[in-house]
Order: sequence, then C-alpha cells, then structure tokens
Amino acid sequence: MNISNFINWSRENGIKSTASVDQTPYAGYGLFASRDTPESTVVVSIPQNLLLTSRKALQQSPRFSKPIFTYLSHKYNTTKDIQSIAESTDNERLILCLFLIYCKFFDTTTYWTPYIDILPTVSFFQENHVLFKPEYVAGTSLENSVRSKISNLQIEFESITSIQEDWICDMQFEMYLWADCIFWSRVVGIGGDEEEKEVSDKALIPFFDFANHSLESPNIRWQLNNGGIDLITYPNVSVNTNDELLLSYGSKPNQELLFLHGFCIDNNTEPSRFMLPLLPFFSPMEQGYNLPKVQWLKQLSVKPNLTLVPHQLNKKEDPLAQCGWTDESIRVMYLVSLEEDIEFIMEDDDSITFQLLGKNIPSLTELEAAVKEMDIFPVIQLRVAMLLLDALEYHLHLNTTFVQENNETGLWKQANIYRSEERVTLETASQSLSTLRDELMQHPVVLSYLENA
Repeated sequence: MNISNFINWSRENGIKSTASVDQTPYAGYGLFASRDTPESTVVVSIPQNLLLTSRKALQQSPRFSKPIFTYLSHKYNTTKDIQSIAESTDNERLILCLFLIYCKFFDTTTYWTPYIDILPTVSFFQENHVLFKPEYVAGTSLENSVRSKISNLQIEFESITSIQEDWICDMQFEMYLWADCIFWSRVVGIGGDEEEKEVSDKALIPFFDFANHSLESPNIRWQLNNGGIDLITYPNVSVNTNDELLLSYGSKPNQELLFLHGFCIDNNTEPSRFMLPLLPFFSPMEQGYNLPKVQWLKQLSVKPNLTLVPHQLNKKEDPLAQCGWTDESIRVMYLVSLEEDIEFIMEDDDSITFQLLGKNIPSLTELEAAVKEMDIFPVIQLRVAMLLLDALEYHLHLNTTFVQENNETGLWKQANIYRSEERVTLETASQSLSTLRDELMQHPVVLSYLENA
C-alpha cells in the first residue's frame, strides 16, 4: 500500500484537502484534521472526475469492456444496446467489481491504479470479513445470509467466467469475493437526475473512503458540489488539530455492519433483527395443508422468514408482538397453526383461493382478523407460542454451541459482539414466550379444548 503515491495522485487530479491520512489504532487508515477547523468548513473537496462510477469504468479500456459486453450479450441474449445495458443500475455493482479485479490483478497501469493500490488486499479480507470466514457467525441468523451470499456470488462468478475471454479466463473466485467486499464497504450512493434514473448512481470515491464511521460523534458530513463531493465539518462543531474526521454511515444494526464492513458497535442503539427461517414450520409429514399454505404465501410474495426484534421496541397490545415478533410474522404463524375449518381451492389460472370458515381470505391482514374471531383463538395463540418457543430454544442452543472462547482474532471479537447481542434477544424472547405459554395454558378456552381433545 503506497500512501504517498496515492496522495500525490490525488493532488494532481484535483483533490483539495486540509486533512491528513494516518493510521488509526482500530480501523487501518483514517482522516485527521491537520489544523484547527471551524464549523461548516470544507476539509476535503473531491472533483467529479474522481468519482468512479460503472460508466467511467467502461470507458477506461477496450480490453476491460470487451469481455464484459460479451458476457452481457450472453446473459441478456441480445447484441442490441449492450452499452446501455452495461451502464444501467442493474449492472453497476457487477461492472465496478469487475473493474476493481481488472485494475488490481490484470492491468496495474490504469489511471486508477494509485487508488486501487491503497485498497485493502485479499489477505486483509481473508482475516477480517465474514464472507471469507462464515464459520465465525455459525449458529447465528447471519450465517444463512452469509452462506447464501457466497453461494449467489459463486453462481454469478461461474456465469461470468464461462465466456472464457481474455483476462476473465484467469479470474479466481477469491478475487470476486474481494471485489464484492470492497464495493459494499466503500460504495456511496451519489444520487442522480430524476430524468436519468436508469443511469448508474453508485460510486467509489478516493480519499472520501478514508473517513471512518461514528454513530454517536461524527464531525463531518458530505454533500454534492458541482458534480463532485465535499466533506464539511458539522454546524456548531469545531475540529481541533489531529482530531479524527468521522462520518456517520447512518443508524445501522450490528448485523448489517458486520455483514458489510466487518465491525460491530458495542451497545449499538440500533438493534439487530433475528431472522427465523419459515419453511421448517411446514413439515410435509404433519398434515396435508402445508403445501398449499406455502403456495398461498408465495402467491402473496411473503418472504420466507419470521422477524424478531427486541421486545422493548414493540408497545402493541398483541402479546406475541410484545414478545418481539413483527405483525407479518404473527400473521404467518397463525396460518402455520391453523388446522380447523380451512380449505384451499386451486383455480383455473393456477392461483389458490384460501378459505377460513367458508370465507375467502385474500391477505394476511384479513387472515389475522378472521383468526381473532374464532372461538378457539386462544388455542391458536398457544400453538404459535409453543412453536416459536421450540424454535428459539433450538437457535439459542446453536448460538452458544459454536462459541470459541480462545479465539482472539479481530474479526472473531467483532462477530462475538453480534453473537452476544443476538443471544440476549433470543433469551429475552424465550422468557416472554414461556410466560405467555403458561398464561394461555390456564385460559378457559384452552382448558376446555384440551379436555375435549
């Protein structure tokens, strides 16, 4: 990593800065004030020509763009308007990731080489990113997301390299993982004109991306200026010499911070959501309604997950909501638990009509209303509570099983912040569900139902 070459390149290409780049004790390089700076003062100004977008990447070298156009022609099965397709928002991540790989591994003499050279290396991410170490989040709800993303990137990589053209032939999967890590940890959405919504609006921005994150005490912000970007001290915030200049990435839960950036925040005020897979609740061995239930949910475009949030965020009257479950999760679990008075009708257009007590149910909202009117509603609630409690106890066991107490690596410590946070969420929700279960077991309707059963 040659910082001096990059600084010289930055100045030669129009970056103006009163900030210096230096090592931090916690996050590699950072930006620091080189002098006392009053409020609302520009500390870094980056011209438009240094905002690296997918459109600019495609203009750099025919050797880079030609295989990309070939791949997109195969992908979209067309040779028409390939330039426009490549420059669309659908493909900007792809183009920028491939350009990072091209400049880093196949042509180290491009205009952007001084910038690419100072980016974190493959070996850095191998030690500091969960995409390279998914085992560090084993047993947490983040594991499914990480492994799913790795699988999707593998499929995408194999599709790209199948064209067997020029430099793409020698591309390796680790390179593609590296580029994806760089993209999501550094890309900035710079917006665009309303008339050009299809034009790429994400950019990698040299110098800008040295600024580290602070949720509680950021002292700089960014704004567009004549097509470029300025970093400006906050109003009513003065910066002293040698103070680190910190941006806020926004209020993000540790789940997202770890997934994208490789770090967590102790006592993060933005809670992580626990995502519970839905499909295991639909065991095909239990009863014949499970398949049409799943098909009906797909018809409604319901995501295949249940979502649990820290219960203190939810002030609703519904006892399941007070345990931390979102409205949609509760409604889906009502469907899971229904055994009586339901019917699914396959229509001529292959859609499914769902009926409860002979009444058509077109949505989850109407399902909830209908279930709450049922005489056995407390029984349905009890079934839901017990199913969710069993699931949380299972995932709580997974969460604690994979802990490696002797691992002292930086990434493991960051992952353990998230793991501990998730464990508290699961324990709290389990306690609440246990209390609800015990209360429902004494409900007169439940007692009568059990006696008759």
